[in-house]
Amino acid sequence: HKTTHIQRIYMCLRCLDPSEFKSKISGILCTKCRVGWILPRMSPNSGNDNESLQNIEIKWICEQCGFMANSDKVSKLLDNLGKELSDCDRHDNLAHKVSGLQKFVAARGKILHENHYLLARAGSLLASALQNNSSKQSLALRKQIIRKNLTILDLVDPGLSRLRGFELFKLHQILFQQVVQLSAEERGKHMDLAQEMNQTLLEAREILEGDIGMSSELESSYQMLISTMHPDVLKQFQSNIQNKYYS
Repeated sequence: HKTTHIQRIYMCLRCLDPSEFKSKISGILCTKCRVGWILPRMSPNSGNDNESLQNIEIKWICEQCGFMANSDKVSKLLDNLGKELSDCDRHDNLAHKVSGLQKFVAARGKILHENHYLLARAGSLLASALQNNSSKQSLALRKQIIRKNLTILDLVDPGLSRLRGFELFKLHQILFQQVVQLSAEERGKHMDLAQEMNQTLLEAREILEGDIGMSSELESSYQMLISTMHPDVLKQFQSNIQNKYYS
């Protein structure tokens, strides 16, 4: 007797939702109505009972007007944009790399949703390219990028995740540099900045504790913080974290 093996593909809720939990992380501006976003809809190919990955069809449909884009053209567009972004990141000259990434975000932001994964990737590459630039403008831009990444994570991957932990520590480092640059008088007026600096460090440590990818810098910063923080203040921070992720 011949045994038949049937492979079934079970897609997660995010895959089944064209908006990907309202993030529209794959959204492309509709070329017909110029208002809605063309989003991917996954479905098995008609007339085929074999539910394998090869037989999952992706249809790109505008959420607003219902226009169905040519899937091959969409794939080609995304491939070309991906290559364009890689070319920007490949520059050996740091100034050219930063300029290229900024131009990519400005130009491609006109056709891609603000949460699009290519724009998020471009932002992360830009933040990385500027990591040794501690000017106020650079720190403000990097903070904006990291905050945006965390906002997207709130939609597509809420709760505790490694990526959130790493992004929070990056944000902590930026906030630390901003606090250091403040005068004593300015620090008194920006207590919220110092509080967020401490909160992001404690959250990052909570998420990444025991993770092989956690840096020694994060751990040493954490140990220094808890050794100098008043126990009641530390308890309040920890309570905030518990309420945020576990309640």
